[in-house]
Order: sequence, then structure tokens, then C-alpha cells
Amino acid sequence: MDNVMSLFVSLLALIGILLVMQIIAVELMARKALKTKNTGYFMIFNLPYSYNRSARMGFVYFFVYLIFFNQKMFSTEWFLYLLVFIAMGIVSDAVVQYLVLYYGKFRFKKYIVETEKLEEDVKAYFENADFKEEDCEKSMPTYNETELTKKYLKPTDHLAFMSIDGGDYVKSFKDYPEVTFDVEPFFDQHQVEQNLEGLPIKVTSLTNEKGLPFKDNHIDLFLNEYSTYDKGEVARVLKPGGIFVLNQNGSENLKEFLNMYMPLALRSQWNIETAKQSLINAGFTILEAYEDYGYLHFRNLNQLDTYLKKVVPELIQEREKFLQFYTQALRDMKNQGFYSLSTYRFIIIAKLTGSYQEIA
Repeated sequence: MDNVMSLFVSLLALIGILLVMQIIAVELMARKALKTKNTGYFMIFNLPYSYNRSARMGFVYFFVYLIFFNQKMFSTEWFLYLLVFIAMGIVSDAVVQYLVLYYGKFRFKKYIVETEKLEEDVKAYFENADFKEEDCEKSMPTYNETELTKKYLKPTDHLAFMSIDGGDYVKSFKDYPEVTFDVEPFFDQHQVEQNLEGLPIKVTSLTNEKGLPFKDNHIDLFLNEYSTYDKGEVARVLKPGGIFVLNQNGSENLKEFLNMYMPLALRSQWNIETAKQSLINAGFTILEAYEDYGYLHFRNLNQLDTYLKKVVPELIQEREKFLQFYTQALRDMKNQGFYSLSTYRFIIIAKLTGSYQEIA
């Protein structure tokens, strides 16, 4: 009887400890959610109660019993107490989960009700959206990649672009040198040719091995506009002393969106310093480098859709998966008049020191 009472008291103490620990964890997560504007977190407390941790917790309590209880192993009494301990442990965990759920329902009722209404508004927008283009407010850029590039460009040069917009940037560049190429890794070549029709530009694509479609030492200036790239391939196709213009979005670009779906710890850091070091290691000398920290302000969801359709069209096709993001955006639009996304890009102008053969 004393052993049973001791076991019961131990489990009650465990319930209390687990409850306190869970509430502390909930409060810490709630603080983080508010700080990162991830108020969709509170909707987990609006779900109906469901307990599906029996097997996992049974395994945990089995090992707790092995460690802390000194009954003669595999005796009838040992098995009896084990079953009682596991059963009461699972019950205690189920009770704690129930109490935490209703603690959250009461504690965060304001955010739950507000988020429910916003989600209804977003879903209504999804059903009725007509995708009319409407530009958002943008910060003034601190550099112009076209002007910087033309400082290093001569009329007799062989210029190669590599971009991800189907030729739109190339079309806006103008004043093309003697020979100009456009490499578009993510677009059909015929589609790009139609976009650049009438311009003195040869449209091409990556090789089957994903290499650049140029001979060694063939290009005077290579401009990468927001595309992924292989620095070894760039060095290969550039002439000795050739110029590489690298214009990139860094890992801090659109961080409000990325932080919601991809924790910082899981993202690689890509910024002007890491890119510069990478180029130096590949045999380049840095000539110029600039950063641009900016913002985008969206006054309504249509403006947000217009922007996302251009930069991440796959998101638009599956918007329902990003309900939390749209809900937070709408919350800010209602509370402060706009939703803000941070932008971060950088440009590096580098010169190939020597030839690719010497570097390799």
C-alpha cells in the first residue's frame, strides 16, 4: 500500500512539474511568436483536444520506471507496478495536454478571435482575387547595376547576361556592345527570343551538364542578375582580366516571410562578405562592392500578390498553404496601414586575375 501511495504521489508531482514546464514553454513560444509577428501560432490552441502520444509516452515512462524504481526485475510485482506506472503516466500526460490546451484558449483568446476573423477575410480574398497588377511602394535603390556595369563595358566587348526574368532586364539594358548573349536558365529559349526580338542579342541556355555555353576565355564581361551561378564556370569563360558583375539577393531578403517558414538556423548566410570571399578564393580581385537594404510596403493583398507573382510565382499557385503569411500581412495592413517586407541585395564587380587555366 505504501508503495502504491508513493507511486501515486510521484505521478502527481510529475503532473505538476510537466504542467509548469509546458506552460513556461508555451509562454516562451508565445513571446517569440509576437516578436516575429507569427500570431498564427495561437491557432493551435483553437484546435479540438486530441491525444495521440500514448505510445511515445509509454516508452518514456517505461525507462523512467527502470531508472528510478528498485523492484525485483521481472517479478509479478515488478510487472504490476510497471503497468500501473505507465498507465498513470500516460493519463497524467493526457491531463497536462488538456490543461495546456485550455490554458492557451483562455490566455490567448484575443489573438485567436482576431486571427479567425483575418483568416476568413483572406480566404474570401483568395476566392475573389482577379490578379489586377498593382505596384507597391518601394524604397529608393542605393545603386544602379546598369550604370555600374557600363563603366566597364567597351563597344567591342563580348558581353554575357545571366538572369531569371525571361529577358526583361536585358531588354532594359540597351547600348549593347559588339557581341551580346543572354543565358536564361529558367525560361524556354524560344520564349526569351520572342521577348528580345529585334535586339542584337543571341539567346542561349546552359549546357546539358549545366555549364555555361561558351568556350574558354571568350567573354569580356559577365553580368549575373539574381541567378545562381558557378564561379568556376564564370572564371572559365572570362578572358584574362575579364569583369564579373554579380548582382544578388542576400539571405536577409524578404526575411519576414522566410523567418515564418524557414528558421534562420536552417538557412545559409549569403551576403556581400561571403560572396566577396568566395570570388577572391576563385581568383578574382574585387573592384567595387555595394549593399542595398530597403523595404517594400503593401497597402492591400492585391499589391502583395502582384509582387509575389513576379518573384515567387509558385507561391501564388498554392496560396492556401501560406494562409498564415497572408493573415499576418492583412493584420499589419489593418493595424498600421501597410505590410512591410525587408529587402537586401548587393553588387560586386570583380576582375579575373590571370586566366582560368592558371587559376585551375
